[in-house]
Formats: sequence, C-alpha cells, structure tokens
Amino acid sequence: MIKFRSADIEISKIKRATRLRQLNLAWVDALSISIKQDGLQQPAVLLEYKDEFYLGAGGHRIAAFEKLKLTVIPSRIKMGETDNPVAEAQLLEIDENLIRNPLKGLDRMRNLAMRKKLYEEVYPQTKAGGDRKSKKFANAKNQNEIFSFSSETAEKIGLGIRTVELDISIFNALSEDTIARVEGTEIAQKTSDLRKLGDSIQQDQKRILDLVLGDEPECQTIGEAIEKLQGISKQSPADKMYRSTVGNMNRMMPKDRLSVFDNYRDEIVAWLKKEGLI
Repeated sequence: MIKFRSADIEISKIKRATRLRQLNLAWVDALSISIKQDGLQQPAVLLEYKDEFYLGAGGHRIAAFEKLKLTVIPSRIKMGETDNPVAEAQLLEIDENLIRNPLKGLDRMRNLAMRKKLYEEVYPQTKAGGDRKSKKFANAKNQNEIFSFSSETAEKIGLGIRTVELDISIFNALSEDTIARVEGTEIAQKTSDLRKLGDSIQQDQKRILDLVLGDEPECQTIGEAIEKLQGISKQSPADKMYRSTVGNMNRMMPKDRLSVFDNYRDEIVAWLKKEGLI
C-alpha cells in the first residue's frame, strides 16, 4: 500500500509544471471563497524527490490559496520511487481524477490511456517482456511484486480489469479528429457509441460522424449511421467478417498488430512484391 505523510508545505517550493490539466479560473474563485469560509477540505497531493516537491493533485487548491495570499498549504506527500518524478506526479493527478471524480465515457478512456503511458514510463519493467536492461528484471522476486498495469489500475480505481483494458483499446482506436468532434457531445458519454466508432476504420469514423453531427444530420444515433453507411441489410458474410476483423485490429495495441502481421508475413511480402512496393 502506498504510504503518504502529511505536512504543511510552502507553496513557493512546489514545482507545478507537471500539471496535465489547465486551471479553471472560475473554479479557483469559487474554491477560494469556500476555503475562506470553511477551510481546506482536501490537502494538496505532492511527490517528493531529492528534497524537491512536485505537484500531483490540487492545482486549483494551490491557486485558491495564492488568491487568499496564503503561503503554506496542507499536503499529503508521497516519496518518489523512481528517477522520473514528473511522470510519477502526473500519475497522482490522473489517479485523483479517476478516484475522487468518477469519470465515464471519453474522459475515463483518455485518463486510463494516459495513465498506462505514464505507468510504463515510470515502471518500464511492467511492459510486455519487461525492461531487460533493468537490474530489477533479473530479480524474479521484484518482478512478481509488481502488478500488471491493468490489475493495479483496476484495484486502485474500483473497475474491472476487462473494463480498464477495453476502455484503453477503444480510445486508442479513435482518430484524433473523432476525439475532437465528439468532445462535449452526448456521444462522448456513451461507451457503447465510442466502441462502435472504435470498431470502424478511421476513414469510416469521419463519415459516421458526418451523418450524426453534420449541419443537417441524416441519422440520430451512431448505430443508425453505421447501418446507413454499411448497408447492413445487403452486407455479405465476407463484408461482415472484414468489418469485424478491421474493428478488432483497430483496437489492438501496435505491438499486438505486429504479432498478427508476423503470422501473415509471407502473404504480406508477396502482396507488396505484386504491387511493386518492394
């Protein structure tokens, strides 16, 4: 279990460049009024590394303290475990977002995907195959003591392992344009709609959203748009298999797709030669 100590820390000593989210000034104003009236309800969360403090969670709290001209803030402090304190501090921020402010849909998927990226930066030995350059890799006891990302995350934030893995795979399958377009819409709150988009190749994601979010929408739901685009009633078994295969491939991590490609290496090479690409 991660242990924190409590202490009052001078705000001027806290490094805040680690913060992932931008400050909401309106929230800072509201929070400063609340703190003035009722005191601080939740301490800031910091990471300590080599006698320096990095902001984990509580950027708005610190800004509210500054607005009130307070120079010291009550804090919960975790000792850094690696030589990557910035990523460790960002993990603390993401964990607070996931635990204290239960997220759903796109917001949860984004935070989980970012958590996985940061987690593997902080603990490279937990990647598939481990970090073979790490001294810890050779120590089986240390390896067994480190939870896999999905297990550790599921336990920490109270989700099932499958939910964690599925959320990340869906997010990774969405194009940047898709993410930008659904942000702030009802679609962003619906895991089922996001999964349907993720199951579609990225070129089709744009066309599906055009049907639902265009100036004159032709469809009311993502499901309707997919049916219209694919012509479900006329879709052959081969078409269905193709769409299903592409959807599954789209949700895979790059290293997993490469494993599939490796199984079809000879066919891929033969096709590239036929097309004159090699």
